[in-house]
Amino acid sequence: MSTPQTPERQLARLRQRIDRIDDRIVALLNARTKVALAIGAHKAEAALPVRSPTRERALLRRLEAANPGPLGNRNLRRIYQQIMNAAATLETAAVRHTRRGAKRRHGDR
Repeated sequence: MSTPQTPERQLARLRQRIDRIDDRIVALLNARTKVALAIGAHKAEAALPVRSPTRERALLRRLEAANPGPLGNRNLRRIYQQIMNAAATLETAAVRHTRRGAKRRHGDR
């Protein structure tokens, strides 16, 4: 016969589950960022802007439609806006670096 777990032990087990989920989220965010940087490289080569408001709105609409909850769409939108802002910051830095390298290769200073 098993003994019931104490509230502290139950809380510790739930927190361990959160920790494992957080580790997966961090890994997924980094994987997403790598793809965003690859997109940024293509944009730099094509002289396209880093941000695409139309694409960002479409992404948010798609995610909201796919969201089963309990996280509400307003919070989901805020989270993804931060994710997109972080990616755009990194893409902008990569584009600047790429453009500087191209100028150096072509003798432009």
